[in-house]
Amino acid sequence: MLARVSGGSYENLVRERILKPLGMTRTGIALDEGMQNWMTNGHDPQGNVVPLWDLPTFAGAGALRSDVTDMLVFLDANMGPAETPLERSMRDSHEVQKRVNKSIAVALNWHVQYVGDEKILWHNGGTAGFRTFIGFDPAKSVGVVVLTNSSHGADDIGFHLINPGMPLAEPPAERIEVKVSSGILNTYVGVYELTPDFIIVVTRKRDGLYVQATGQEKFPVYAESKTKFFYKVVDAQISFVEDDSGAIDRLILHQNGANQPARKAK
Repeated sequence: MLARVSGGSYENLVRERILKPLGMTRTGIALDEGMQNWMTNGHDPQGNVVPLWDLPTFAGAGALRSDVTDMLVFLDANMGPAETPLERSMRDSHEVQKRVNKSIAVALNWHVQYVGDEKILWHNGGTAGFRTFIGFDPAKSVGVVVLTNSSHGADDIGFHLINPGMPLAEPPAERIEVKVSSGILNTYVGVYELTPDFIIVVTRKRDGLYVQATGQEKFPVYAESKTKFFYKVVDAQISFVEDDSGAIDRLILHQNGANQPARKAK
């Protein structure tokens, strides 16, 4: 919306308003020659190389590419006393907008994690083959950027580096694929609504299921039981749930420790 009002592209708006003022010269959506030289391959949980995602329609959801040098510049601009109008606006984004519970709150594009008397502002992200984390403790002026070229999450590493009392996560469980009949797979095909703006479409192709979420590519999922399936490109699973009549009425997306239900819309 802001790009439309400005009369330019999302990438140009971000570059003019944020990247150039901060001196972030290695961040953008389109891969220029310099970025192509340092761009690494992403990997699925099994270590296989996966293709890069391009998100032209949902650019604001994760199309920007960067490196650790630029992300540390962005982190530094969020810490300490604000020295410019942009940095003052960045401090405004740290203000809590909604308290979820005693441990979690939401600011403007930042998550807020309370650990005892300490407060950590953080955000994560990921596309196929990559996971990222940025976070900082404003009171201690301690921050960290974690960039990985793996589908395994990096949140636990980031939190642990900021606060060593927060434990590292256990490695993902090894999953074994099993055979599920075509008749059962057919019952899972449909459109599932996680939110009004985020849907998950389940389709059949040959002997398997494919899943596509809003703004993402279509990926195969593999059965580990009659009702539970797993991705190979990311550490996430999907469970299908029946209603009292035995019909599939929802799925549950298991990812990053959260279990998110999505009702079957059609």
